[in-house]
Amino acid sequence: MNKRKEPQGSNYFASMTDMLVGILFIFVIMIAFFAFLEKSQKNPLQDIVEGGVKSRVCVVNTMIEELQNSGIDARTEREGVVTISGKGLFASAQSDLKSVLGAVGRVDTIGEILLKQVKSFSITSVVADNSVCNRNGVYVESVFVEGHTDNIPVTSILTDGSTTNLELSARRATNTYQQLVKSSPGLLDVLNPRNQQALSVASYGEQRPIANNALSLGREDNRRIDIRFVMHIPETIADAERLRATVSP
Repeated sequence: MNKRKEPQGSNYFASMTDMLVGILFIFVIMIAFFAFLEKSQKNPLQDIVEGGVKSRVCVVNTMIEELQNSGIDARTEREGVVTISGKGLFASAQSDLKSVLGAVGRVDTIGEILLKQVKSFSITSVVADNSVCNRNGVYVESVFVEGHTDNIPVTSILTDGSTTNLELSARRATNTYQQLVKSSPGLLDVLNPRNQQALSVASYGEQRPIANNALSLGREDNRRIDIRFVMHIPETIADAERLRATVSP
């Protein structure tokens, strides 16, 4: 009985297939090894940066929810920023909180909620007292109260002395800041790792719109107060290690 002969090329292709499978297996093992190596060598600086990003998102989202539940028009348009409509805070072309009925009370509420959210990120905070947003043991660098306007130019001297949108936004931010610390003085005790006061003021006038100034609704959105959170990033791995030791139980 004649034995069937396999084509000579079949053994060659079988060998090539086995070799490719073997190479692929080694390649997968190498990827897994390097991924494990990278994870095991992750430095504390990277941990703090990633923790800061997560905590900041949590603070912004939680604060917006609490503000909205308190009847305050708040949302986020940019990463790390709580945007509060200026419509409920200032009358047109004015920086005095008393120009709108109830504005002082709204800012008092903002201060209360802000302090509640940010105090656990102070260098003076106790780890056990950290809020749900600071499970990562990070610190705040700065909290800016920012003033913004639409692009309609100031054509005369306003009642507060402003002659430009930049001046108007600065006075709005400053007046908001002063009322915040008056009603919630604990905000002055929120310190960054350099033992500097975290709460500060910035003004941008019409320079940073979030909506189309060609539309009345867009201009309304651009007249606003922003609260911007900047988390502390250590300059070196040694600094990161010291911060980690500070928050270690």
